[in-house]
Formats: sequence, C-alpha cells, structure tokens
Amino acid sequence: MAIIRIRNTRDLEEVLKVVAKNAMTKEVAEEAEETMKKKIDTEVYQTYTPVYYERTYQLRDESVEIDMIDDLTLELKNTRTDGSKYIPSIIEYGKGYTWGYKRNLDEEIGPRPFGAKTHEELKDGGFKKALVKGLKNQGVKVV
Repeated sequence: MAIIRIRNTRDLEEVLKVVAKNAMTKEVAEEAEETMKKKIDTEVYQTYTPVYYERTYQLRDESVEIDMIDDLTLELKNTRTDGSKYIPSIIEYGKGYTWGYKRNLDEEIGPRPFGAKTHEELKDGGFKKALVKGLKNQGVKVV
C-alpha cells in the first residue's frame, strides 16, 4: 500500500477526488451497467413477447453506454436507434410504436420504464454500495 502525505486540505481534496473517480469509473460504472441490463431484462424483455419481429437484444447487449462527464459525474445511457427513431424513449414511455399497424401498440404494450427502474435501484442503495466497494478496494476504510 502506498503512503500518501497530506499536508493540507487541498492535498486531502485531491486524494479524495482521485479515489472517488477511480471508484466511479470501475465499481460504480459496472454496477450501473449491470443494473440497467437487469432492468431491460425484467421491465422490457420479460413483459412483452414480440409477434411481428425477432428480438435482437441490441437494447441490452450493444446499447448500454457509460461516460464520465467530469471527475465525479457518471452518465449512463442507452443509445439504441432504428434509423432516426430513438428506441429507448419509445419503450420507456410506451409512445411511438410504428410496427403492428393493425393494432394500437402504444396502448397494448404501454410503457416499460427500464430507465426509471434503473435510476430507482441505483438511488435506493445500488450506487452507494458500489461506491463503498470501490473505495474499500482502494484501501479506504469506510464506516
């Protein structure tokens, strides 16, 4: 374990930023991605079986992305598109289905809020658990 000398509050702030960023880019990012994939499974795939198309699983397997906006801000997003249509918002809010022309799919399928459910789970302890794990993995004692 490396010894870090902290002489003033500025040094302490810099060390805390580094360990927090490390935890955000590893453990928190992994937890956020896995949570969204799990919510896509439970809120999207398990609640509706397609009739007119074969499911590609691109929403879960290819479209979940994480970016660090700044040192302490992580952005979790789903980038699935079909041409010019942004698929996550159609699924999330249940508005804008264009296939199944003889049926009202907006009403039949309805919203499948995987994004909101991901946010809830992370807010209700998933984020904190991953952050604590990330800090502990770096040798920070968290009580």
